[in-house]
Amino acid sequence: MREAVRFSDSITIRVQPEITALVDRAARAKGSKPSEWTRQALLAALRAAGFDPAAS
Repeated sequence: MREAVRFSDSITIRVQPEITALVDRAARAKGSKPSEWTRQALLAALRAAGFDPAAS
């Protein structure tokens, strides 16, 4: 089993309750936690906007 990754920074976002429910559903469908699903979605959006975190 791999060791858990710990993150030191956080971002708080405010969304409608419907969005929170959709994130929960999407995370469950992918077998992940809502926080991990959100991290992956944010990375995908950054890449789509031309910002590659791996290049930093």
